[in-house]
Amino acid sequence: MKPSTNLKNIAPELLKVCREALAALNTAPRFKVPANGISLTRDTDSYAIAARLEKAIAKAGVRPYGEGK
Repeated sequence: MKPSTNLKNIAPELLKVCREALAALNTAPRFKVPANGISLTRDTDSYAIAARLEKAIAKAGVRPYGEGK
């Protein structure tokens, strides 16, 4: 299978997990995330990562929160 086919196959589950992660990041109190290989740019925090995840989901053409498109 080509990588693009694999991605299409897992896309619904990946979207579900990303939405769950987004909700968790926005629910928990803000916490620091050091730039130790996780973030390639700089130290950051959970809310900044949540914002980036929300934008990435929206860029894919689906709603970051809730089911469906």
